[in-house]
Amino acid sequence: MDKRVIGRIVVRGRLQDFTVHDSTNKRYRTIEYGLKKLMKTEAKLKKRAERLAIKRYEKSYPGEMVHADTKMLPRLQGETKGIPRERLYVALDDFSRNLVADILPDKSQESSVVFGTITEERLPFTIRDWYTDRGTEWRGTKNHAFVAWCGENNITQHFTRPRTPKTNGKAERVIRTLIEEWHRKHHFASRDERRRILYAYVDHYNHERVHGTIGMTPIEKLAQFIQGDAEEPSL
Repeated sequence: MDKRVIGRIVVRGRLQDFTVHDSTNKRYRTIEYGLKKLMKTEAKLKKRAERLAIKRYEKSYPGEMVHADTKMLPRLQGETKGIPRERLYVALDDFSRNLVADILPDKSQESSVVFGTITEERLPFTIRDWYTDRGTEWRGTKNHAFVAWCGENNITQHFTRPRTPKTNGKAERVIRTLIEEWHRKHHFASRDERRRILYAYVDHYNHERVHGTIGMTPIEKLAQFIQGDAEEPSL
């Protein structure tokens, strides 16, 4: 039904105007028909919204799930098109929001292994689950370098639903934060300087920046857990 027709029906309903109006289409001659049609449309929209809704969740202890993602970084001023662009890699602990980030040369399974190793070294807890999109840098057969690395380190892998990368929203959001608060606010003289400032920002993010969802810094969240306000289940 045309939106203008629905609008007129709603107005007449509010005015208690239930008289029959002339129409070239007999189906639209009663206000009752229009209201029923409107209710059916609203019901369909509600069901569609429920199907598309993404369930929010929070994990119960550090390392239970780490969200990871990558993003291609812009070339620095003066770099030519022949110079390959670097990639930003991030890993975010779901429970504490503790962040690990680094810059690697490409989006490959080998670089993913390097970043996974870096993440394990920098996080002060054991990683149980690695959650990513379905990109080939993370996902493959048992001979895939990153899949093999996860197996060797007793890390399970979970992936976003097919064609639904937004279900990895926590990693995507922290990448957006990094781009806004780190990359766009500095003019880097070199790639080494860009990496050094990234490390400094990550330290600020973990130790000084209050995370809106948890109401404290990631390091405070970890300290709270260690002090016994939360308990890691025995595995």
